Amino acid sequence: MDREYLDKLKKIRDDKLRLFYKDEMNRKMMKCGDLNEEPYNPTTFLYIRAFLGDNGNRPIPSGKCYCLSPDIELYLNGSVFDTVNPLLPESNYTVQVTVTNDGDQACNSCTVDLYLCKPSLGFSTQGGTMIGITNTRIEAHSSATVEFPFTTTKDMEGHRCMFARAYSLTSNDYPEDMVNFNSYTDRHIGQQNLNIVHQGKTLEFDVNRIIKEKGKNVYIVFKRDNVLFENQLISKRFALSNKRVFTDKIKLYEKNNLMTKPEIITKRSKVLNLLKSSNQKNKLKLSNENQYNIKLPYIPGTKELEQGKWSYQIRSELSNIKMEIPMLGLEKNEAIPMRLAVIDPATGESMGEITVIVVA
Repeated sequence: MDREYLDKLKKIRDDKLRLFYKDEMNRKMMKCGDLNEEPYNPTTFLYIRAFLGDNGNRPIPSGKCYCLSPDIELYLNGSVFDTVNPLLPESNYTVQVTVTNDGDQACNSCTVDLYLCKPSLGFSTQGGTMIGITNTRIEAHSSATVEFPFTTTKDMEGHRCMFARAYSLTSNDYPEDMVNFNSYTDRHIGQQNLNIVHQGKTLEFDVNRIIKEKGKNVYIVFKRDNVLFENQLISKRFALSNKRVFTDKIKLYEKNNLMTKPEIITKRSKVLNLLKSSNQKNKLKLSNENQYNIKLPYIPGTKELEQGKWSYQIRSELSNIKMEIPMLGLEKNEAIPMRLAVIDPATGESMGEITVIVVA
């Protein structure tokens, strides 16, 4: 290409630019942008991924498993710990939480906090134990990882749910609710929430204060949810069983808040015989068992609705419920994925839920 031709192209370009900037409206638009729009102000966009490929849009698309965030990883003694397993007491763990800022503005002070909760329908800061809180800087269109070391106590053992929150008060990028953990609708919250229960055993869970009105009637729903097996952690560990769960055989009991004393248990003679041949330790064991087995009301399933729903009235801010899982004929490594939720009958919306894997 010869020099004369290049000079000609340059002259054409310069002439067009001069004509463009000669117009006052064009100069104003280049300075302020679209005349009908306000000047662009960059913001942060913080989120914790709920699943691989998550871009922070909420609510979570239907058919996506959002209870096992890839951005919350648990380590035991330096090695990745499988969250399918229960926590061990008096052990040293580290939790790594990754937060993404997909905004055009850097976040100079992103606060990240981590909570450990018991299985519950409706998770909140009031029903959880804070593991730690920290701050970090996250550049625009980037991510950062923070660590939370902690040692489990004896009352932390078993299956627990972890919730991480990421927010920045300085850039007005924070959760819609600073008390409840609504990861389904809020990009600032991520969770690791998987409960394993063996067939023929019981699942104990709380109905947390997500129901604010004492005396409110709700539905407790226990349904099969094969979406959980889209998660590689679950599909590699278990074989999906097609066995049917007859929920009409499942019973729910609400925990009696008052300790049941041996002297007020019915069938007095049988109890006295047990106490007579037992030591003080066995007396305490008998009292604890009867918190559920003798004194507790059965929560009946709703007859007019399909199986898997129970009518329930909230009586306090934190209710404890036990669910008896029948034998399902599961073989070794077989599992049935279930979702346990509390539903508002007026709207049909979920007010809190946990994922449950029933195994052999």
